[in-house]
Amino acid sequence: MDDYGTTYLLKRSQMNGAHVELFTFRLYNEFCSEAAKGGLSPLKLMEYYISTETAIEPGIRFDWSGDKGGYFVLEGSKDGFVLYRSLNRDDDRPPFVDFLVEKAGFSLTDTRLKRKCLHADIRHVINELRNALAEFAEGEDPYV
Repeated sequence: MDDYGTTYLLKRSQMNGAHVELFTFRLYNEFCSEAAKGGLSPLKLMEYYISTETAIEPGIRFDWSGDKGGYFVLEGSKDGFVLYRSLNRDDDRPPFVDFLVEKAGFSLTDTRLKRKCLHADIRHVINELRNALAEFAEGEDPYV
């Protein structure tokens, strides 16, 4: 465990090879079972990101068909988890961003749409994201 409370399978000072973060890796394995049954829809579980350097956190990636420019990432953080979608300052902000800020408790910075939560709350937060994305997709006009 490092100074921030994140648990790694290697000591942080030894992370010179591929490594995972214990809480996100366990959660990824649980999500694999759910995804096989369609239980994460409309999110699609992508690969677990194994980090090979200390500056980049390992984590889980989720795709959503309504987002052509990126994906959602779940990483361990000091106090639990952070779920985010990176934004490019030069691009127009995707329309679902404001919707998630309003409906799903996300916050917005210049470079990220993010939501932090405790370990115990991650399933609830993922379900809120799923429900909000489904609601957003239902309200979109497919001819626009």
